[in-house]
Amino acid sequence: MRTIEARVKELLAMDLPAHVLSNALFGPTGLFNQIAHTEKERRQFSQTALFQQANSRITELQRVEISEARAELERKAKQRRKVAGKSRRKTHIPDPATPAMSARKVGISNTSKKYRKSG
Repeated sequence: MRTIEARVKELLAMDLPAHVLSNALFGPTGLFNQIAHTEKERRQFSQTALFQQANSRITELQRVEISEARAELERKAKQRRKVAGKSRRKTHIPDPATPAMSARKVGISNTSKKYRKSG
């Protein structure tokens, strides 16, 4: 059990993403499952300082990752709004009151002349 605890402490000291650390510790093949096999053992182990430290570290990593992801999304949204604003200025938007067909010439179109009977 001492070697597993040492490995847990090594993992906590490493710079790992939250999901990787969580899986290494709490996953089906994680280190904590090697320490506590039954539900009773898991409940007792969840009260230890090592478990609390691991849980706090994962929560801290998750908060940092969420904050970074939120900042990245805001940056991308701001960039998209900036690009969309520039493209709106360049694009000609016709007046909605003017029908689109008004630009067409009045009369028989070329395709209908082709099939017209002579006479």
